[in-house]
Amino acid sequence: MYRCLNGNDLSNTKIISTIFKNNHAQNGGAIYYNSHNNEIKIINSKFIENKAEYFGGAIFTLLDIKNIISNIENTSIEYNRAYIGGAIYTKNDNNKNNNSNINNNKNELYNNISFTNNNYEPHNHNFAESHGNNFASSPYKVKLITPFSVANVTSGEAYPLEFILIDELDQTFVDKFNYHLNLNLIIKEDNSDGEFQNDIKLVGNSCHFSDGIK
Repeated sequence: MYRCLNGNDLSNTKIISTIFKNNHAQNGGAIYYNSHNNEIKIINSKFIENKAEYFGGAIFTLLDIKNIISNIENTSIEYNRAYIGGAIYTKNDNNKNNNSNINNNKNELYNNISFTNNNYEPHNHNFAESHGNNFASSPYKVKLITPFSVANVTSGEAYPLEFILIDELDQTFVDKFNYHLNLNLIIKEDNSDGEFQNDIKLVGNSCHFSDGIK
């Protein structure tokens, strides 16, 4: 069976006591919801054995994590699978909230939604080939893992830095098959302590990540 619900025409929709089972699609095995603004409410429902080839075994959405948390209640998501985000994948391009509390998001997410995640074997729970067996988002930010200190760099000289690419739940964004092949990393000068001059230019911000590491 193909995906049950698709598109951005699901605004103000309530799904109550519904079972989504054995659906499949490229993205969002059961539900593909491509709207930032309108919300869909899911209550007392089940998502079982749905599959997506790429993102979101059960649900693919453009809503941010807070909207997902507040609009899914008493719902179980079991035995779904995808490349990234075995149960739910959110591609929230408009997320500017760099101060969101990741731990609170995780706790609220797992309070509202029941996931089957007893082990990490395919077919026994929600499973993602890359990462995020239960939940994953699009790339969110990077963490610098190179020990940092003030360095003297000659003009035109490369300075190697290593980063980890993570999603909104602080999971390493692995992406083994390179669906997100090229990312632009924006680096800005911090002159808050007045130690540096204003004639600094940073170039070369195209990055290639392998297993989540640049």
